[in-house]
Amino acid sequence: MPTIKYTREDIAKLENERDQLKHQGNLLREDIALLKKNQKTRNKLIDNLKEENANLNNELDQYRTAHDKLTAGLKEAVAESIQYKRERDELSNKLDKECNDNYKLEGQLHDMTKQRDSLIEDVEKLREDIEELKRLGYETYKDAVK
Repeated sequence: MPTIKYTREDIAKLENERDQLKHQGNLLREDIALLKKNQKTRNKLIDNLKEENANLNNELDQYRTAHDKLTAGLKEAVAESIQYKRERDELSNKLDKECNDNYKLEGQLHDMTKQRDSLIEDVEKLREDIEELKRLGYETYKDAVK
């Protein structure tokens, strides 16, 4: 094997390169450590976000359940409202009929009251006529006719 002779200058260059490579190796090791630290932080952040997402999903499920219950309650209330409106309309129609019947009865009562008053007047007039005839001697005439 041939012998290679290095000058001091060559050796100094090689040592300088070696030192630079060591320094770059150290920098790379530091970068790797920092990346590992960042990876751990990132993983923690991901875990926290997953947990928060699970909590939000649970909360959303609770809101959905509440919404479903409220919707069912609202549907029931609307159905009751419709039933009450039907009953109200039915009762209103009955009331209108009763009012119309009452109005008719009031009209008939008024007519009958007029007839009664007229009959009272007629009876009174007939009584007066009878009294007048009695005074004039109708009774004696009546006895004579018998």
